Amino acid sequence: MKRRRSVTRMFIVTACFVMGVTTLISCGGGGGGSSATPAVPPAFDVAGTWTITETGTSNSCEEPIDPPYTATITQNGSSVGVQFPSQPERVYNGTMSGDAFTGSGSYPDTGGTTTEIVAVTVWSDTSLSGRSTWSWTDGIQRCGGTTDFAGSRSGSTQTSPPSAPTGLSATATSSMTIALTWTDTSNNETAFMVYRGTSTGAVTTLIGTVVAGVTSYTNTDNTLSPSTTYHYGVTAINAAGESGLSNIASATTLPPPATAPIPPAGLSATATSSTSVALTWTDTSNNETGFRVYRGTSTGAVTTLIATVAAGVTSYTDNTLSPSTTYYYGVTAINAAGESASATDSATTPGGLVGPSLTGPSTATTGLPFGLTWTYTWPPPGPAGATACTGDGYKLDESSTSSTGGFVEIYSSALQSNFEHTSPKTYIISKASPGTYYYRVRAFNCGSFTPYSNVVAVTVASPTNAILSIVNNTQYDVVDLHLNGTQMLTYPEVILPGASRDFTFNSSGSVSIAGGVGFYNPDTTRDPWFTYTGSATVTVGRTTANKFNNPTIGQLLTHFSTAQNWDGAYYDYSSFTLAHTARFRFTSSGGWTFYVDGIQKDSGTVTLVSWPIYTSLVTFKICPTCTNIELSYPFASFSFNNGPPGWTNINYVAQ
Repeated sequence: MKRRRSVTRMFIVTACFVMGVTTLISCGGGGGGSSATPAVPPAFDVAGTWTITETGTSNSCEEPIDPPYTATITQNGSSVGVQFPSQPERVYNGTMSGDAFTGSGSYPDTGGTTTEIVAVTVWSDTSLSGRSTWSWTDGIQRCGGTTDFAGSRSGSTQTSPPSAPTGLSATATSSMTIALTWTDTSNNETAFMVYRGTSTGAVTTLIGTVVAGVTSYTNTDNTLSPSTTYHYGVTAINAAGESGLSNIASATTLPPPATAPIPPAGLSATATSSTSVALTWTDTSNNETGFRVYRGTSTGAVTTLIATVAAGVTSYTDNTLSPSTTYYYGVTAINAAGESASATDSATTPGGLVGPSLTGPSTATTGLPFGLTWTYTWPPPGPAGATACTGDGYKLDESSTSSTGGFVEIYSSALQSNFEHTSPKTYIISKASPGTYYYRVRAFNCGSFTPYSNVVAVTVASPTNAILSIVNNTQYDVVDLHLNGTQMLTYPEVILPGASRDFTFNSSGSVSIAGGVGFYNPDTTRDPWFTYTGSATVTVGRTTANKFNNPTIGQLLTHFSTAQNWDGAYYDYSSFTLAHTARFRFTSSGGWTFYVDGIQKDSGTVTLVSWPIYTSLVTFKICPTCTNIELSYPFASFSFNNGPPGWTNINYVAQ
């Protein structure tokens, strides 16, 4: 799902005001309505304070779901940093691309080090969800897993907790499974919290969470007993708080099956890396409620339970292993009647160190940057238990001759900082000369190096195109754009405020530009409020930016001429002359002079107070201590309280 932006506005049919030198025009078209549904901006703004709710976890560390906690996100362009006030040493750094964030972090945790890689999707200004893949080690022991979560941004439009779910029902589907469903009555929740208890008055144990919009949950944690009644309640949660509990629903698990399940068959253990083994097996029973996965270091001691998976699941990957080690596995089927015998197999993880994985483009253009990205799972090689040493980091080599020789070091992170465990890591480079270049990278720690990564070849060619980048710095969508007389935007295409779009030309030269910012009408015709004309010179191998900027408040008040009068009238019942004229004369630079009956009374300079995005209302003031004046589209009149006591409000109309 992508975030959609919908804009509603008022419109007024009016004439066009044409500006001379600056070629900027303010126009009122016929018809109104909503703007087109645009594409997602290059990078969402995710900065702020978020409430994180964990919705599920699968791990070998026996880590439970944590209660909701706070994350603080900072953002600079596409670069994002994440910190957790309750755990200051836990920091992520990563990149925002559209609505997707990927990041990683490594931090001290419970006598060891935890390394996390997170993948997040931002659904709206106030909602996200994602998964953390993590591992923990103290240099001797290892464990890890995944945690799913949802988030809501504080300080958003969520000013009150969501309403409580209704219609909760509970249905026993086996001797160890109860299925729940409910009705979602709110439109502002970020997650649902599922509680269980052994009596209707004590439904207080949190057993799971699901993301917003999900209205079902199956309690299959293998802690249920046959022929036993359990009581459930569900709440909704967002950044403002948690709702009250739904109605209490109860169900009694079915009686236990008559027999334990048949053992699984065909267990296969395959080492997939120096630290992981993939298991697969065949499900031969039809009455299991799950499978238990055991591990050991000898055939007679496969007794350590490392995971329990649901019925019907026939695979599991163990990611918490050490290199050059043989592991023995067993898998059993379980139900309320008991546990089957075990299917067994073993696998040996490969020895030696594993180098980083390197990716990059296959082609690039001279003079233009391209990125090389590598990933590596820290801690790197070094003395047993070492997690960081001065000089930890990466070394990147380049060769211009072949993929097997002629490599020269072009980057060492040891020269940039005391140590660097960032993964993934991107290095930006550009080449002035065409040719094929080869790259490889390795990690180092405490004087030890990993093997080199795979080699990436990048063929760099001389540029053949020129790029013109149209940048929209206005408050409205670019809906009309002619380059050299050709329309470049087809309904419902737009260039969003604050965004840009690149156009390619196959030769250098001058490009004529004619554009309009505004809206699409319901009949898909364009309704430009301001138009822009001009030209730009483009050059092959370069990007030329052309900006559409907001008009100044002075330009609005003069309708893009040198100066303009705004006339009003009022009655003063306390003076001999009843009728009076009032006039503001504005200049395009923002200066103003005020006259009463043709006599100058005051002067100054206008300042813009606010111009919200997609609005038809502009607010300005004529002096720092004066009250605000609101100027509505088509920017032809305004009212100001500067009249006498008997006629304080004067309406001024552009002449």
